Amino acid sequence: MKRLGLMGTAFTMQADFFQKPFLAKGMSVVMPEPEDQKLIHRRLFTEIELGSSRTPPGRTARRAKRMIDRHGIEALILGCTELP
Repeated sequence: MKRLGLMGTAFTMQADFFQKPFLAKGMSVVMPEPEDQKLIHRRLFTEIELGSSRTPPGRTARRAKRMIDRHGIEALILGCTELP
């Protein structure tokens, strides 16, 4: 694989601690669109972490699909223990 997506908290998506080791192996790491990053971060702290999900099922999967379609990612790093 050469192109990976990354989802996690805002800090995880904006920091480079995931990107550096993958870049060293010739792989690129793509983040969700800025608006999607905000929604993922908010959902992690207001729903998932609290065990309450008000967001319709499949919304996160649609964001991953968008990353496949727009950026050609081949895999998705779930960079947060709260992401199933």
